[in-house]
Amino acid sequence: MRRALIFLFVCGTLGTAVGRGLGAVTPMPGRQRSAPPAPTDVRRRPADPDRPVVRVPSVVRVGLAGPAGYAVRVIPLEEYVAGVLTGEAARDSDPAVLQALAIAARTYALQNLRRHDAEGFDVCDETHCQVLRRPAPATTAAADRTAGRVLTFRGALATVYYSASCGGHTQVPSAVWTGAEDLPYLPSRPEVGCGGDPVWNADVRAADIERTLRDAGFTGSLRRIRVLARDKSGRVSRLGLDGMQPSFIAGPDLRMSLGPTQIKSTLFDVHDQGERYVFVGRGYGHGVGMCVIGATRLAARGESAEALLLRYYPGTIIGMIETSGVSPLAADASVRGVPASPPSAGAPTGAGAGSGSANGATANGRRGSAATTSGAGAAGLSTTASAGTPGIGTSASGPSAAVGEVSDLDRLNAERRDLDALVASARAQLTTRLGLQASSTLSVLVHGSDQSYERATGRHWFTLGTVVGGTIHLMPTDQLRQRGVLERVIRREVAHALVDPYLSQRPQWVRDGAALHYADLDAEDAELRHPCPTDIELLQPLSAGALAQAYANARGCFARQVNRGRAWRDVR
Repeated sequence: MRRALIFLFVCGTLGTAVGRGLGAVTPMPGRQRSAPPAPTDVRRRPADPDRPVVRVPSVVRVGLAGPAGYAVRVIPLEEYVAGVLTGEAARDSDPAVLQALAIAARTYALQNLRRHDAEGFDVCDETHCQVLRRPAPATTAAADRTAGRVLTFRGALATVYYSASCGGHTQVPSAVWTGAEDLPYLPSRPEVGCGGDPVWNADVRAADIERTLRDAGFTGSLRRIRVLARDKSGRVSRLGLDGMQPSFIAGPDLRMSLGPTQIKSTLFDVHDQGERYVFVGRGYGHGVGMCVIGATRLAARGESAEALLLRYYPGTIIGMIETSGVSPLAADASVRGVPASPPSAGAPTGAGAGSGSANGATANGRRGSAATTSGAGAAGLSTTASAGTPGIGTSASGPSAAVGEVSDLDRLNAERRDLDALVASARAQLTTRLGLQASSTLSVLVHGSDQSYERATGRHWFTLGTVVGGTIHLMPTDQLRQRGVLERVIRREVAHALVDPYLSQRPQWVRDGAALHYADLDAEDAELRHPCPTDIELLQPLSAGALAQAYANARGCFARQVNRGRAWRDVR
């Protein structure tokens, strides 16, 4: 039988990324200053003697998350800020909101330089710190226009937070993070910009909730969930868990346990539907500080960057920084430092190095111009060729779509050949190992950006690859290569494509465990005694680290059964 590989390259984005929640830091003490008159814009200019000057490093060491851990890249501060804007701001935002967010993001990064000190870098590229993607022209312009500017309070860097949407009412830090200081410039008050958007709902099985609570140390059988208390912002502060001990849980804790991408905020009502609970809410994120969706809409109505900052961080003022040219590791940013280690030979050093092609930019910085539309609804190239033929990426009659640059066409054809070889090799090995006959076709969709991947699959970008409806979806291959995981991810997802049809009625851990077990030909599975992960832990992980742990547990659970002689089709 002639077997076909179908590769679809999506050159463009299908979605929008907005700001995510950030963690807590402690402000430095200092002297109170009154806010100066607002200038007409926030372009760089000589430091005003009436404004604080903070001495900081000129580079940031970023941990780029992947399934096997973090890869560290050294990035110039302003390039890092531009990359954060791509990851945290809405696409096509007004320059004013990009400038305001640039100042907030720069401040956050400098206030958190030692957050991952023990792991050998400064900040990660996930929602734990700030989401980092490849800078776009608009985000680079915003970073340049605000270069050197930060928010200050009493002569020191301010403690700032922001989230995608406050849902119509901002929140104080202590309501989200136990023990956090409620600073005067982070109030809880109504917010008009976002209009309460987005409105969301989540349908969660009662059994999954009970299992998640048990994993967190609760005992008993869950009979009912009910809201016991709300804070003055309207958010759920405490819920009753009838039938379990302890018999209550904080609203933010339940949200994080079930997954903050599923329970998008604590501004919700919960409805008991028997074997399921339906959460209906509004907003996205913790709601402290700037509401990015609200700021985006206010900027579109003409509000300036400094007016936005004054609205969301009242009492702070914009100060200037002075870069020291040293690494922030193992040093207080304003006092001492060590020389920045140069990147290894050949290693890219920008935010775009490890974070892929945001907003549809191609590898050389130009937008792709492929004419054919793929099944995912985005512009791309769709091709079919016999497995193993050297011309993968072209049909029998030649290129399947016109591309504006010859170099782009050559690059895509080379990429298709590489992927053809990797997928064909993985399929041949895995069908033999699984005792299957080769499938007639495999469809592979390579996305041009993380936004496109997340919108099409509903999965986090750090999953790197997944199978949806029989099609293998991959993050941009330059990202996978940069992280050194291209072949590993392809093998895992080819394994998924082969086993999923046989295991479609099993829990997610069986499918993931099977794919992970058979995709790695060399590693020995540890028969872990941890509980098998829930569907929520695997499909809505809190971070790359949480996903790696869930994968390890799924693989261990699967290994326990197959190592005792059970056929892989019978694992349950």
